[in-house]
Amino acid sequence: MKTQSIHTHVPHPGTSVGAPKPFASRSSLYQGLAFSLFAASLCLVGCDDENPTAKIGSPAEMGTRLNASLPKGTPVQTAKDFMLKEGFSCDLRLDAKWKNKPHINYLQCKREDGLPPIKRLWEVAVIHDGTSVIVVDVRAALVYP
Repeated sequence: MKTQSIHTHVPHPGTSVGAPKPFASRSSLYQGLAFSLFAASLCLVGCDDENPTAKIGSPAEMGTRLNASLPKGTPVQTAKDFMLKEGFSCDLRLDAKWKNKPHINYLQCKREDGLPPIKRLWEVAVIHDGTSVIVVDVRAALVYP
């Protein structure tokens, strides 16, 4: 005795049975692409909220924010890790000059913000005693061609 199995497709609720739908039209593909780009740009603007120093406009405000994030007594390595996470590049300066003050130990951290042709260059000195932060000092300049 021969048996024959018959497979049937049962659609999920809310779907219609029939011929497969053709590929989406070009205009709907472009609309989808435009929406994706718009959503990505919103994320670029809004995702900086996790970065405490992202949208700061003045050196005084940056100094206040950084001194709150890196209070006196913060280990130097913790301060460096924080600054790197904020997008700065940092170099250790020992017995160096900062703002015409000689013989200072500090992390020199730099970051550029903005879009060409004009950018803001942040320079931060995380002044320390060799093991922990004493104070954070900030200066900024506009960089343009």
